[in-house]
Amino acid sequence: GQGDGQLFTDGASAVVIDVGVEDSSLVDYVRRRGLRVEALIITHLHDDHAGALEEFARVARVKRVYLPEGAELAADADALEQLEALTARGVELARLSAGDVLEPISGLELKVLHPTAGTAFDDPNDYSLVIRCEYAGRSVLIAGDLTAQGEDFTPAECDVLKVAHHGSAGSSTLEFLAAANPHLALISAS
Repeated sequence: GQGDGQLFTDGASAVVIDVGVEDSSLVDYVRRRGLRVEALIITHLHDDHAGALEEFARVARVKRVYLPEGAELAADADALEQLEALTARGVELARLSAGDVLEPISGLELKVLHPTAGTAFDDPNDYSLVIRCEYAGRSVLIAGDLTAQGEDFTPAECDVLKVAHHGSAGSSTLEFLAAANPHLALISAS
């Protein structure tokens, strides 16, 4: 009953982080606006974040999908099938880990804070990418479905926090929230 996806756009180009569930309205929005997708990033391969992956990549003519290191270790079966279909069509899969930086749209900087390459997690949600997005002096922290056990880093302060794991009780410790110190917190829930 819930899905997750974020879109950053300058009006012509777009960066999409997660695509939500199958038949996501995000797919239609990008198609109707004619946006050129410069980067498609999937925080982790669970259906509520990647359920519309294949459809979105096809409609938006995506050539590369960014995933966290170890994404397949914690993937839903449907998401794995979608990855296979994408690679069969020639879509490149690029891996991200802590320390990586992308600048897909002029002025927008995406810094990967988590996971550290080569780290194994007990909870599949802890393979989620955590990304700090900065533009024009403002910042958004996107935490995927990270749990409290995966909070192995200290986030810098941010203006907006997209709260981890749909606001579930097992995510976002008080220490993490105090370090992030957002002005606004967004929770995607059914």
